[in-house]
Amino acid sequence: MKAKNRRITYLAVTGIAVLAILGGATIAANMQSNNLDLLLGRGKQHTNDNSNLDGNYINFKFDNQDDALKNAQRMTQLTAEEGMTLLKNKDNALPLAANEGVTVLGYYSWHNNMSGGEDPADTKGAVSLANGIEQDTDIPFNTATKDLYAATSGDFADPATSLASAEGTFAQYPTAVITLKRNSGEGNDHSLNAGAAEQNRSGLVITNAELKLIDYACKKFNKVIIVVNSANAMELGWLQEDDPNMNNGIYTDPYTNSQYDFGKVKAAIWAGCCGSQGGIALANILKGAVNPSGHLVDTYVRDLRNDPTYKNFGSYLYSNSDELNSYQDETFFVEYEEGIYVGYRYYETAYKEAKDGNYAGFDYAREVVFPFGYGLSYTTFSQEYVGTPSFDKETNEYTFQVKVTNTGAVKGKGVAQIYVSAPYTDEDKANHVEKSHVVLAGFGKTEVLDPNASETLTIKVNRDYFTSYDYQVEKAYILDAGEYKFYLSDNAHSWAEIDELASGKEKVLWTDTLAKKVVFKDGKDGKRPTDKSTAVNKEDDELNYHFKNYGGDVDHGEGYAINFTRTNFRGSFPQSPRDEDMELTDARALKQVGKYDVWAEENNPITEMPTVNTDPTSYTLASMRGVDFDDPKWDDYMNQFTKDKMVEMVTNGGWNEKADTENGVPESYDADSPYGYYAAALSIKNINKWYCGDPMVAATFNEKLARELGDAFGEEAHANYLAGGSLITGIYGYGLNMHRSAFGGRNYEYYSEDGVLAGKMAAAEAGGASEKGLIVFMKHYALNDQETNRQKNGYCAWVNEQAFREVYLKGWELYMKEAKMTVRYYAQEGETLASTLSEKTMSAATGIMTCYNRIGATWGGASVSIHGILEDEFGFTGTAITDAGGQKNTYMTSDFMLRRGGHLTLTNNGGDGLYDASSPTAVYHLKDATKHILFNKANSNCVQGISPSASIWYDMSPWKGGFIAAWVVVGILALADTAVITLIALDKINVKERKEPEEEY
Repeated sequence: MKAKNRRITYLAVTGIAVLAILGGATIAANMQSNNLDLLLGRGKQHTNDNSNLDGNYINFKFDNQDDALKNAQRMTQLTAEEGMTLLKNKDNALPLAANEGVTVLGYYSWHNNMSGGEDPADTKGAVSLANGIEQDTDIPFNTATKDLYAATSGDFADPATSLASAEGTFAQYPTAVITLKRNSGEGNDHSLNAGAAEQNRSGLVITNAELKLIDYACKKFNKVIIVVNSANAMELGWLQEDDPNMNNGIYTDPYTNSQYDFGKVKAAIWAGCCGSQGGIALANILKGAVNPSGHLVDTYVRDLRNDPTYKNFGSYLYSNSDELNSYQDETFFVEYEEGIYVGYRYYETAYKEAKDGNYAGFDYAREVVFPFGYGLSYTTFSQEYVGTPSFDKETNEYTFQVKVTNTGAVKGKGVAQIYVSAPYTDEDKANHVEKSHVVLAGFGKTEVLDPNASETLTIKVNRDYFTSYDYQVEKAYILDAGEYKFYLSDNAHSWAEIDELASGKEKVLWTDTLAKKVVFKDGKDGKRPTDKSTAVNKEDDELNYHFKNYGGDVDHGEGYAINFTRTNFRGSFPQSPRDEDMELTDARALKQVGKYDVWAEENNPITEMPTVNTDPTSYTLASMRGVDFDDPKWDDYMNQFTKDKMVEMVTNGGWNEKADTENGVPESYDADSPYGYYAAALSIKNINKWYCGDPMVAATFNEKLARELGDAFGEEAHANYLAGGSLITGIYGYGLNMHRSAFGGRNYEYYSEDGVLAGKMAAAEAGGASEKGLIVFMKHYALNDQETNRQKNGYCAWVNEQAFREVYLKGWELYMKEAKMTVRYYAQEGETLASTLSEKTMSAATGIMTCYNRIGATWGGASVSIHGILEDEFGFTGTAITDAGGQKNTYMTSDFMLRRGGHLTLTNNGGDGLYDASSPTAVYHLKDATKHILFNKANSNCVQGISPSASIWYDMSPWKGGFIAAWVVVGILALADTAVITLIALDKINVKERKEPEEEY
């Protein structure tokens, strides 16, 4: 009897356990169905369509992946050729003479950055800087050093010993090319202190190994060419013969006092993040097939420790972090005490103040090595204004005609830059309005000009983009009365030379006089023409109160930050946080940094339940293509969605955007990054890895080229789908944070230290990509200007509203106002759709990605500026996705994001992403967020091939079929198990008693 019971128990427990395990796995799989669809694949999409309407809205140039890849590689090469910047060319060392032999030195000539540390040696189809020279049949290449570097994993500590075996070849290849590489990445800023082995110099200073290698090369070769492969501005003073540490070609390292022979360093090229075809581009420049036309996107200074941002970059912890009732035990902060004086805005203004006797001890030549916008050529250019610039009051826009002439002997492209100097008045000083002496206002680039040939460029300069923001008194944008000087420049410092001209000044300087101060706010002069609504202070309760001299009706808090001011540069120069700064005590900040209470009355202002799940219309997502965001048709379409479906769409945006077959919404997929597609969860075929990094794109100063580059991104996304890969609809990039500090780890993803350059290039590149169907999630809005502590409860970034708007939001402003795309769609004609496609111009600012960090003490993904500035003022209708996050019980809480203007979480929460999905406030914002998501999907490639009347459906996901098969098998086994148990219980199956062993005594 015991054996029978044991057998029944065993079979029953086993059966129940198997059912429980499979049941639990099924429940877990359904909860994570979104992730499993990404990882294992979802069912094939099908359409049913009885209409004759054509669903091919986008005109793609390529119908196969091979051609799209070749085009992407071609554009990457062209971008590198136009972005690489000639820094030095003494004695016309470049281009190389015919048959001039080259010896490549330095491990990182073969292992350079393509973008963000990506190594061409590990990437299919990529060409390293060294390999590009080797493969060029016009350049004799020394293979002896290649073999030596192939056997090592870094630069040689003693090049004289390590390269001795190759020295016999140097006479045949007498020109040395050395690459200096710096890379950083996500979560990884450049080091402020590289350690004792490097005498505590920073990571952007030339290293001991590099010093030895250059010294060795100068002793062994006729000339040395330096290639700087870094997106981060390095300290390159040693390239200048008048550097304080240079004496007749001998460089004294200030960290060791050791001397090095640098006398043969004749030329230098910046080639940071030059993409998969950078080696080919460099070879073409070296031999003169391409004339370099790039210009620097950052100011290169002699000693970064003297920069205004230096002492407020890095890790600063609030001492009372454990008392802040936040989501993590530690809360960090960064104070932007430099205000607007970032990059050239400081150095050019400091020069002006020093020149006027107001900044004793400042020496521009000792501070700045290469100014912003600097770049040499193998030829020379002249430039001049043609005629009188015009001004359009309706758009607030000047139009300049600029004639550029190639005055040299070599064909090439010329760049024209216009900087404006606005009056700095006594009223500005009294009201704490800071002014940079010059700011970039516009730029243009010619086509290739033969010697003596000219081209007249039309350069638009919008006055809205150089207004000043008075955040303390007027709390609005202003234009002061007085003279506005427009300098036609080679770089940010040209104004100083132009001011000294004895003749011909009128060719490169034009002055406009404003008789009356303009205040852009209601009750005075109204809004700026390019704004959707009047811009007034939005950051009083997020940022402004933290600054000591902030006035008005708002009290400032404890531990004030101090504003760097032009009225007293020396006395107000930024310092590291003091003891009183290390404690967070202001009541507003304490509330903002604490846990978000979704149930608080103040967070639930909407009391009337919005309409959901009404009788469906005949509309599909494809029928919403081309429909304006404010068109009432969107209201009818959105009313038919269920609350549960909207929750699913909003809270499950990790590398995909969800489908709703009932309403004709296809599944779509998103991928990293600003410089090429990758995503572990997606099927990515043979594509271009990698495109150039954004600094290289910006260095071209060529908006047309940037748009063509974005076009190539879109073509590759479509071709990847044609090749059987995922249909990539969203791209997590490009990058619009500022190069606030040279040490910023993500500088390779961001365009520049200047917002006008960054914004115009971003608008162009995004315009090209969006027109080819991509949703561009421009990142990271805003103030993600360092990586240190960005995810540790989100560091608090404190900046006043003037700097926030004029520096850190300027690129975003231009992106949203200037990015345009042509959309083809079927227009609504009465109750029906037209039978032929129409075209319209729409905003190509189709998305943003918010940041991990905080704006002040408020998480950036829930900052009031998303609604208040981006949507209300700039007219943003794109989709705002979080950086990887947006869950419960984190400082990036989805509820907080949703109520403050965010739309999509870059994570997959299943059905459990929100604490509140049912209140009127929650449902209202769910509808708004879903509308933003669908508005951009409707105008993307995810409806390509789907006519407005088509319905869509999907095959079952393969993994779901696997579970069904498993349940069938387990079900059969369970029935068999039950039958056996029953038969045993009825004694139909005899179970023998187990013989017990005899006991021994």
